[in-house]
Amino acid sequence: MSCGCGYSQRGMPCDCESVLGAGGPSPADICAPPPLAPCEPVPRSPGIRALTQQEAPRTLAARFSPLGDKLRQLNTRFGVRPYRVFLNWTLWSGEETGQGTEELKQRIELLPTPLVESLDNLTFAPWHAGILQVGSLRVSQVSNYAYSEDILRGFDACLISKLAGLDLTAPNVSIPEPWDFFYEVVEDGRGGATPDRPRFRLVNTPMRRAGKLDWTFMLERTDRQRRRNDLSVYGQGNRP
Repeated sequence: MSCGCGYSQRGMPCDCESVLGAGGPSPADICAPPPLAPCEPVPRSPGIRALTQQEAPRTLAARFSPLGDKLRQLNTRFGVRPYRVFLNWTLWSGEETGQGTEELKQRIELLPTPLVESLDNLTFAPWHAGILQVGSLRVSQVSNYAYSEDILRGFDACLISKLAGLDLTAPNVSIPEPWDFFYEVVEDGRGGATPDRPRFRLVNTPMRRAGKLDWTFMLERTDRQRRRNDLSVYGQGNRP
């Protein structure tokens, strides 16, 4: 006869007939696992703690953020930031995104002009309507002083929350239908008066790099890009 638990108080397999005997303790008492040791707090040196919500904006790194923007503006003046990055919010006339006509409701340019890398990874792929660019790129040196994570993800409170009723406290927040949010990466005009306007979607959550005073994130190429004259392929264009 076996106790079923596989070990005794001494750590050996228990045999109920040899251990219990007449009038002995119950199998539960003999075969019970040893009690867990009480949890000890993790040792920390005095004064070790996280910053409070009120302290974080007053740190040295946070106070240097405006200075970081002024230094990045020098890159624009020197001409080494040829790609401008825009955040776009459009509204479709149908019930869902992609149905009906598209109207641009708001556009925000990321300033100072950020660093756009890996554009050489974009390639052309054939599809049923012609040729489409595919690939991704990385955007960095985005001001963490001027922009919040919510704005970079499209949750612009002054537009979406007001017009579409976006609740930032809801689980799995996303841009509500029939709104659309996307990025455009546009050359600054040195290659011609009407540059291409490729459309991108945000691939990952923007990462705040406090030590470099910036945001960085990845973009992926999508379809439905606007025309070179800044008008939508699907009907309406810019606001008056």
